[in-house]
Amino acid sequence: MRRRKEKGGREPNGQGADRERAVLEHLSPEGTDRQIGVELNLFAERSEATESLDLGLPIEPSSALDTADSESRSLGFSRVEHLLERLQQEQREIRSEARSHGDLQIRLLESIVDRIASTDRFSSNVAPADRRFDDVAAERDRLQEEADRRRDEVELLRSEVDRLHAEIEQLRSEPAVETVLDGDAERDDEVEQLRRRLELALDDLREARAELASRPAGDESTGAGLDWESQKRRLMAGFDSEDAADQAEASSDASEVRQIIEATDEVIRRKDEEILELQRLLQHQSENLGSFAVGAAAIEELLASDELIQQERDNLERLQAQWRDKLKQAEIEISMERARIARERKELDSQLQTFRQEQQRLEARIAELQSTRRPGNEPVPRNRWFSRLGLNESGDRS
Repeated sequence: MRRRKEKGGREPNGQGADRERAVLEHLSPEGTDRQIGVELNLFAERSEATESLDLGLPIEPSSALDTADSESRSLGFSRVEHLLERLQQEQREIRSEARSHGDLQIRLLESIVDRIASTDRFSSNVAPADRRFDDVAAERDRLQEEADRRRDEVELLRSEVDRLHAEIEQLRSEPAVETVLDGDAERDDEVEQLRRRLELALDDLREARAELASRPAGDESTGAGLDWESQKRRLMAGFDSEDAADQAEASSDASEVRQIIEATDEVIRRKDEEILELQRLLQHQSENLGSFAVGAAAIEELLASDELIQQERDNLERLQAQWRDKLKQAEIEISMERARIARERKELDSQLQTFRQEQQRLEARIAELQSTRRPGNEPVPRNRWFSRLGLNESGDRS
């Protein structure tokens, strides 16, 4: 410094004092007592040299000044080393802090990635359900169209049936056919009533004969091949030939048997009269209604012999039965499909609600994370020691 002053001229006193005060302010706050003494000696020597220069006196080399300079250099080196150690310690702390912040951010990003992956999986699960719902809707539309088409066909069949009924009514409205058909119906009813009365009479007669056959009335072997009249005469002769003693004992049985025989004769007589009356009525009906029976039979034979009418009747009955079954089956299938669609729609609504809630929660979380970042997508500021020491974030010199 003294050589620079001799070559370049002396510095003003004010500037030298300011520089010395700056050195003292820089070194004194964290120096020791020894450093303070050395600095004071150095300041005194420099002041004397400055005054000698101002007076024009020659300046002699001072060993104290050299000693102070060397001690100042040694103290400056030790202070720089101490500062370097402190800086390295702070650098390690900053690195550990940055590492912990980086781990936290990595974990946070991993959790966000997991949530996004779960959302994607949920979306992939919802997509088949949406496709299934679309398929169900398409199937429902197809079934509805099929039902409408079948309903139209049923309407056509009903119109055809109505037409056939109209034709039948038109045929019945003709006088000759109506008379024949009405007479045929009345004749069938009368014949059926007469047949029922005849069957009832025959049943009563069989029951009376069975009851008489079950009664113990004399020798069974002799009456096996006789008719009812011979059996009656034999019973009456047996009752007359009995002696007084036997007649006294069997008077009650004989009277009972006589009553049964008389009642049976009366029943048989009435049944015979009914049978004769029924035969007379049948003969009368056959004589009076012969022409009507022939006419009805002719019309029925005519209708039955017509192949077209017979085929139409068969087709109509077959189609009616077929479409009744189809309508029942379609109604059952539509009901089951509606129930299944309602269940699937309920499940899809629940899944969509869950998905929307999860999406809203993730959006809120993402917005919260974005709000913690600085405007302009600037990263979180690091410790300023890196920039002061000329180091990058990894700790290497740039």
